[in-house]
Amino acid sequence: DYINWLRRESVYSTPSPKAKELIGYADSLDPPPHPESMKDQLVGFGKYASMTYKELYEEDPDYINWLRSESVDGSSNPKVMELIGYADYLDPPPNPESMKDQ
Repeated sequence: DYINWLRRESVYSTPSPKAKELIGYADSLDPPPHPESMKDQLVGFGKYASMTYKELYEEDPDYINWLRSESVDGSSNPKVMELIGYADYLDPPPNPESMKDQ
C-alpha cells in the first residue's frame, strides 16, 4: 500500500515535508511493528514458509536479496515487503551519498 511504500522509500532518500507528515499521521494511527519484534514471525510463503524471519535472514540472505531485486517498485505481496523491511532494518541499504566517492 502507499503508506508502506512511502515508509520504505524514506529509508533510501529524504521524503518531502508532506510525505513526512503523511507517514507521521499513519504511524500515529497504526504504528509499524518494530523489526526486532518480527524476528520470530513465520515467513509464511514460498519454500521458506515454515522458517522465521530471523532464520531466513541468517541462513539464506541471497534469497532476501533476490526478493529485494524482484520488489523494486514496492508492488509485491505485503508479506514479502514486511520481510524485506525486517532485513533492511538489520542490513540497511547503502546511503547513495556515501557511494558518490567510489
